[in-house]
Amino acid sequence: MARLWAGRPPVHSWSKLVFLVAFMVYLDCPLRFMESLAYTLRLPWHEPVPDHTTIYRAMRDIPNEYLERVLAETVRLCIRVSGWNRKEGLLACDSSGVETDRYEKAMIACRWRRRKRYVTLHIIAILDLMVVAAVQVTSSRTGDSPTYRRMVKQMMRTGLAWEVFGGFLNADRAYDADENCSITYELGSQPNIKQRETHGRGKRFRRRAAEEFNQQIYRYRGLVEGVFGACEVSMHGLHTRYRLRKTQQKWGLLAAIAWNLKTYSRLESAATLGCQRKPILATTSTT
Repeated sequence: MARLWAGRPPVHSWSKLVFLVAFMVYLDCPLRFMESLAYTLRLPWHEPVPDHTTIYRAMRDIPNEYLERVLAETVRLCIRVSGWNRKEGLLACDSSGVETDRYEKAMIACRWRRRKRYVTLHIIAILDLMVVAAVQVTSSRTGDSPTYRRMVKQMMRTGLAWEVFGGFLNADRAYDADENCSITYELGSQPNIKQRETHGRGKRFRRRAAEEFNQQIYRYRGLVEGVFGACEVSMHGLHTRYRLRKTQQKWGLLAAIAWNLKTYSRLESAATLGCQRKPILATTSTT
C-alpha cells in the first residue's frame, strides 16, 4: 500500500481537529480550557488528545474554502430533514456588531476617548428554518450592500445558491442597490428590499423591485434577529476573542456551522415526533 503522506504519519486526524475547533468556537472558550475539556469528551477517535498549540495551529491552517463547504453541507442536512421547498422559502440578510477585546481611539463629545473595537457579522439566513446559509466578518466600516454580493459568491462556490434562492429575500435599506436586485432576480428570488427615499426609482432592477415590494412579507424580516439573539445567549454575548481578520472570518464560519448543527438537531427531533412545519409564505398572502 502506497504511503499517503511525506515523512511521519500524522498523530491527529483532520476531522478530530476540526471538531475540537468548532466546539471551542461554540463554547467561546480559550485554547487551554479546550485542551482540558478534550480529556473529558468521549471522542470516537482512538488518538491522543492534542495540546492547545496543536488546536491553535489547526484553527490557523483550516482553509476557508473547506469551512464554506462544511457550512453548505449543514444547510443541506437541515433542508433534507425538514423537507423545505425553496420555491416557498423566505430568506433574509442582515448584519450585527461583534465586540472584540481590542480598543481604539475615537472622537466622542469633542474629546479623544478609548472605546472597544467592533467588527460586523453579516449573514444570509433561511427564516423558515432559522439556518445560516452564508456568513462574512468584515470591518465595522464595510457596507452591507457589497458584502451581500460577497456572500452570494460564497454560496455559488459551494453550489448552495441554486438550492436556496427561489422565494423571497427580505432586506433593509442598507442592501438597496440595483446590482443586488439583479443578482437576486438571476437566482430566481424576488428581492423584497426596503427602498431608500430617492428622486425617481433608479435603474431597471431596483425599479422593478420597488414595484413588487410586499410590505406584508417584509414584516418577517425581524426574524433574522433571532439568530443574533440566540448567539448572544449561547456565547455569553456576541463577541470574538480573535484579532486577525482571517481568523475572525474562520470564527464566523465555525459559529455558523455550530448554529446549523444545533438547528439540525431540533429539526430532526421535530421530524421524529411527527411535527409538521409550515413555511412562512404558505401562511401569508403574497398578493
